[in-house]
Amino acid sequence: MADAMVEEPATTRSGRVITPSTRAREASGSTDSTGTVRTSKKSMTQIELTAVKKAANLIEEKQSTKDGSKDMLRKICQYLESTFLEVKGLKETLSKQEQMIQEQSEMIRKQSVSIKELQAQLEATQSQKTEECKQLQEQLETISYAGVVATRPHQQQDALRGPPGPPTLGNTLFCTIDTSRVGEEHKAQAQIANIRQRIEKEMRGSEETKTWRCAAMIKDPKNADRVKVICRNEDEIQQVKEAAQKIELPGMRILCDQLYPVKIDNTNRTAVLDADGNILPGAAEALGKENNVNIAKISWLSKKDSHKAYGSMVVYVTKGSDAKRLLRDQYFDIAGESAYTRLFEPSAGPAQCYNCQEIGHKAFSCKKAQTCAKCANKGHHHSTCQAIVLKCVPCGGPHESFSKNCRVRLMQSHA
Repeated sequence: MADAMVEEPATTRSGRVITPSTRAREASGSTDSTGTVRTSKKSMTQIELTAVKKAANLIEEKQSTKDGSKDMLRKICQYLESTFLEVKGLKETLSKQEQMIQEQSEMIRKQSVSIKELQAQLEATQSQKTEECKQLQEQLETISYAGVVATRPHQQQDALRGPPGPPTLGNTLFCTIDTSRVGEEHKAQAQIANIRQRIEKEMRGSEETKTWRCAAMIKDPKNADRVKVICRNEDEIQQVKEAAQKIELPGMRILCDQLYPVKIDNTNRTAVLDADGNILPGAAEALGKENNVNIAKISWLSKKDSHKAYGSMVVYVTKGSDAKRLLRDQYFDIAGESAYTRLFEPSAGPAQCYNCQEIGHKAFSCKKAQTCAKCANKGHHHSTCQAIVLKCVPCGGPHESFSKNCRVRLMQSHA
């Protein structure tokens, strides 16, 4: 500053210093004091301005800080709001997903129940089909011997009279119920429909057979008091018998087991018959053991008084499966020697009495005198007859009474 500066002493050209006078020095001192006061006032003013500026700056900074805090708070609020919206959206999404999961879980549960039901139905259907196939297979195996015979080689087909026909009582599995001893007061209960209903009711007692139905029930054409219950297999025969035995009907009987005939050709007669033409004692047991079957009885088919070394017979086995096996294997062992097995076809001729030799009745009910089937004379059996001239009782022809050439028998057969 110009006022605060002290002027230096003047110098001459020669360099001599000029000393100021006393007035000049006093005046100079007064001037310095005034300058100092002015300088002090000016400094105070500058300090005040500086303080004001600082205060203004502080206020401005505080205001700026406050504005920044407001901006920060506003940003935080905006962030929180956006975060809240995002969280809300996530909650809604999560809620929808939970609802969807619950719906899918319910759907899966229902599908699982449906699958289990379908599996149960499938298992039941498979079980039913398996049982039906098993029964059908067993029925096909046991329904007829003719099916086995049909598979034989061509050279043995000449023994057959034609293709096998429908199942008959001779080659079908059945058990027989006899009602001949049922009293008059119970005759209504002994009707075939009532017997069938009661057998089916007893058979349906278990869970496995709750839908069981009788295959067929047929009255015996030769005896109206006998009912034949057709069965599908041998096991079913036993079950039907057990069910029939539970029926409380006085006088009703279950007859003996069904027998299955098999014809045996080329049989060594000495291994089966004795000298009188009768079946040897124990022959059925021995032949059954040799062929691994149970033989109930044996009947000789060829003429007993013939001198031929070989003939034909029929064996009656107790199981249809054994009869089927014998026919399939084609051979029957007799004392180490093999004979041929064939389908047994009983004659379908008219009923003939072997006591009086007349047509139309059986010997068990005949009350007439015994008549010879060779000579037609009374009083002796044809096995002991020595007559040379033959005579038929039914037609009077020159042949035996049981000959296939009898005109009466032929007429009765074709009637």
